[in-house]
Amino acid sequence: MRALVVRGRDATPAVEEVRLPAPGPGELRVRIRAAGICHSDLSMVNGTLAPTYPLVLGHEAAGVVTEAGPGTRLAVGTEVVLNWAPACRACWWCRQGEPWLCAANAGPAVARGETADGTPLHVTLGLGALAEEVVVPERAAVGVPD
Repeated sequence: MRALVVRGRDATPAVEEVRLPAPGPGELRVRIRAAGICHSDLSMVNGTLAPTYPLVLGHEAAGVVTEAGPGTRLAVGTEVVLNWAPACRACWWCRQGEPWLCAANAGPAVARGETADGTPLHVTLGLGALAEEVVVPERAAVGVPD
């Protein structure tokens, strides 16, 4: 599948072929239907947020579940909005009513997949949404009612 990848600080992002893993327990594969771009993506390109490269940009998106790993509740075909900062509801911060500080939230770049040449790939804020598909923890997907 294709994704918008940046290979280093101040490098020009380019569309590349990448490989994602199959969804594991509690994970979903989502086909992206719409994605947004914001200043955080620029901060990834210029190194302000100090990500690891190569990096798939994007952390705002919506799509449809195409594959569900074991133990998930969302079914294939469910339309979802993706949340780059989902609360775990179990850490100290979440239990104190401050889920925006959740200890389980992803850092600037999370390792997930590989480039066509086998280089480990990272995704922005746990999503890497400027791609045809993403693999995400189910807690990052919010089902959209019919």
